[in-house]
Amino acid sequence: YNNNIAISGGDEKASYRLSLGNLTQNGIIPTTKYDKTTFGLTGQATITDKLSISGGATYIKSDNDKAQQGSNISGVMLGLMRTPSTFDNSYGLSDAASNPLSYVLPDGTQRNYRNGPGYDNPYWTVNRNPSHEDLDRVFGYGQINYQLLKWMNVTYRLGGDAYAQSTKNAYDIGSNAFPAGAVYLIDYFSSQFTSDLSIHMNKTFNKYLHGDLLLGENYFTLSQRNRFATGSGLVLPNFLDMSNATSYLSSESEAKKRTMAYYGQGELDYKNMLYLTVTGRRETTSTLSSGENSFFYPSAGLAFIFTEPLGLSGSDILPYGKFRLSYAQVGKDAPMQALNTYYTTGHIQDGFTTGLNWPINSVSGWQISSQTSVIGNPDLKPEKTNSFEVGTDLAFYKNRISVNATYYYSKTSDQIFTVPTSYSTGFASAVFNAGEISNKGIELTLNTTPIKTHWGLRWDLNFNWNKNVNEVLSLRNGVNELFIAGFQNGAIYAIPGQPFGVIYGNKYVRDTKTGAMLINDDTTDPGHGMPIAGSQSSVLGNINPDWTGSIVSHLSYKGFSLGFQIDIRQGGQIWNGTRGALSYFGASQETANRGDSTVFTGVMGHLDANGNVVHYNAAGVEVAGAGNANSKKTAYNQYYWQNIGSSFVGPAEPDVEDGSFVRLRQISLTYEIPKAIVKKAHIQNASVTMFMNNILLWTKYKGVDPETSLSGPANGQGLDYFNNPGIKSYGIRLNVGL
Repeated sequence: YNNNIAISGGDEKASYRLSLGNLTQNGIIPTTKYDKTTFGLTGQATITDKLSISGGATYIKSDNDKAQQGSNISGVMLGLMRTPSTFDNSYGLSDAASNPLSYVLPDGTQRNYRNGPGYDNPYWTVNRNPSHEDLDRVFGYGQINYQLLKWMNVTYRLGGDAYAQSTKNAYDIGSNAFPAGAVYLIDYFSSQFTSDLSIHMNKTFNKYLHGDLLLGENYFTLSQRNRFATGSGLVLPNFLDMSNATSYLSSESEAKKRTMAYYGQGELDYKNMLYLTVTGRRETTSTLSSGENSFFYPSAGLAFIFTEPLGLSGSDILPYGKFRLSYAQVGKDAPMQALNTYYTTGHIQDGFTTGLNWPINSVSGWQISSQTSVIGNPDLKPEKTNSFEVGTDLAFYKNRISVNATYYYSKTSDQIFTVPTSYSTGFASAVFNAGEISNKGIELTLNTTPIKTHWGLRWDLNFNWNKNVNEVLSLRNGVNELFIAGFQNGAIYAIPGQPFGVIYGNKYVRDTKTGAMLINDDTTDPGHGMPIAGSQSSVLGNINPDWTGSIVSHLSYKGFSLGFQIDIRQGGQIWNGTRGALSYFGASQETANRGDSTVFTGVMGHLDANGNVVHYNAAGVEVAGAGNANSKKTAYNQYYWQNIGSSFVGPAEPDVEDGSFVRLRQISLTYEIPKAIVKKAHIQNASVTMFMNNILLWTKYKGVDPETSLSGPANGQGLDYFNNPGIKSYGIRLNVGL
C-alpha cells in the first residue's frame, strides 16, 4: 500500500508545499516486510524586490524485515532448493511459516532434511534467523538569492543529509551458519553537508552576442561512524538478545572527508545558433596526501543549431537540427582512510577452533596485520577520466519525429583498486592506482508521434538503443588479473586486454590445433568417454551486454491513456552457480537424464604429465596430439554430474549462460475522470490507474532472473548463486486533487 497526501498554497510573494507519504509492503518470503513514512516541507518567499529565500526538509522513517539470501548456508533459497523433493520442509502444514512444528523438533532442535548439519530449513531461517533494519534520515537545504544588478545575482545554498541506521542480524542455536547461535548489532551514522556560494552573471552584449558566467565556491564535509558488536554462544534458544550471549566482540570505526572547490562555467551564445560552453573546477580533498590532494579538471563544449542560418526553423520538414561536440576531464579522489594502515581488534584463528579474541583477561590487544587487512598507500593519486563526445539532435515533420545520436569515448587512468598481495606479507591486499580503463559507445534515441489528431487521439512511440564497449587497458605492474567478486571457480575479474568484468574459471580441455573438445581415452579413468575438466582458469564470458534498448509507448484518447515499456538486452553472460550446485546434488531437472547413454562430441585424447595433448594408439602407447573423433558411448552418471558436468566442483564453463532477454517492464491504463463530474464533488481532478510491473520475461537464461546479482549493485555483476527471485507486482492507483 502506497499512500501520499500533499497540501500546497501561497500567493504572489510566498508559497509552500507539505507532503506526507507511507509505503507498506509485505514480501513474497514469509515474515519479510518493509514500512516507510516520508514527511516533506518546502517553501519559498520573496522578501524584497532583490532578496528571496527558499528551503525544504524531508524526514524518512523506515523499518525493514529482510531474509537471509545468496551464498549463505542459512539462506532461504539455498536451504529451499537443496532440500530433496522427498523431504517436506513445511511438514504438510498450510501455515508452516507461523507454525513451529514445521521447523522445530519436539526436543527443540531444528527440523531439516539432514537432521541438523547442512542447510537450514527455510521456515527456520525466516523465524529463527531474523534480519531487521531501522533507518532515520533527514535531508534538506536552505537558499538565499540576492539580485545585485540586473545582470548579476548572488546565491548561497546550504544542504545537508544525515541518517542513522541500526541493523540486527541473529542466528538461533542450531542454525547451520552459527550452530551455537549469534547476534550481530551494527549501527551506521552518516552526515554530509554541502555549502555553495555562487555568482551568476547574465549579459547581452548586442543583438547577436549573449554571455552567461557562473563563478562559485563549494565546501563539502562527510562524517561516518560505525559501531559493531557481536555476541556468540547463546545460552537459551529462541532468545535472540545480546544479553543471552556468552562471548562478545565489538569494534568502532570513524571516517571523515572534506573537499573544497572553486568552479566556473562560461557560455557564449551567438545569434541563438552557436553556443560555446567552458567549465573548470579546482578541487582539494582530504583523502589524498599533500601534493596530490589538489587537482583541476576542465571541459569545453560547442553546439551549432544549423537550421537557424539555413532558415529552416519554421519549416515542416526539418524544424530543428543541432551538432554538438564536447571534451571533459573529471577527477576523483581516493576512498576515505585509504592512505594509512590501521590497527584492528586482535584475533587469532587456527582453522580448527573458534579462535581467540581480545580482550583476554581484561587485557586489550590490537593487530595491524592479518589475512583480511589492507595496506594503505600514502602515495595515491587522483583518478582522472578524459572523455570526448560528438552528437546530433534532429527533428522532422513538425517535431513528430526526433532523433538524438551520440558517440563517446572515455579513458580513466590511475584508477584506484584494492590489489591482492602475497599472504607472506601478513596482509591480504593493498590500495594502489592500479588500472586504466576505456569506454566507447553509441547512444541512439528515436522519438515519434505516429498518430496525432484534432479529435484527441495521440500515440507517442519512443525507442532507444545503446552500445558500450569497455576494455581494461592496463593494471599495475606485476598484476595480471584483478579479482572483483565471486568464487574460486566462477568469478568476475578485470584482466588487461579484456572487458572490465569477465567471467573467469575452469573450462574443458580442448585440442590445441582444432579447438575440438578433448574426450578422455583413458580406460582406467572413471571419466572415460567424457570431456576433461581443465585445471587452468581462463575467460569464459563477458558480463557486459552487446547492446541494450527499450521501447516506450503512450496512447491517449479523451481521458484514457495506455502506456507500456519493453526493455531489451542482447548478449552478456551470467555464471549460474545455482544451476551448477543443484546439478552436483542431483536436484536439478537436467540431472533427470542420469543413466541415459550419450556420445560426447570431440576427439579422443588426454593430457600427459607435462600438460601436453596426447592420445593412446591401438597398442596403448601415448602418441602426441589428439586422436580420432570420439565414438565411445558413455552415460550421464553421478560421476559426470559431480565432477565434469557442473561448476560446483567441476569446470565453471557449462554453467556460463547467455543473459539476453526481452522484458515487458511495466504497463498501465489510466482514466482521467471528466472535470464536469469531479467538480460536482468539489474536486479539481481525479484519475484511476491500473498498473503491472515486471509482467513478462522472454529469455533462454535458466536462473531466477537475467538481471539478478549476488553482489547487489556493486561492480561484480553476472553472478547468480541462490539469489532470491525477482517479483511481479499488480496494483491500482487513485489520484485526487482538491
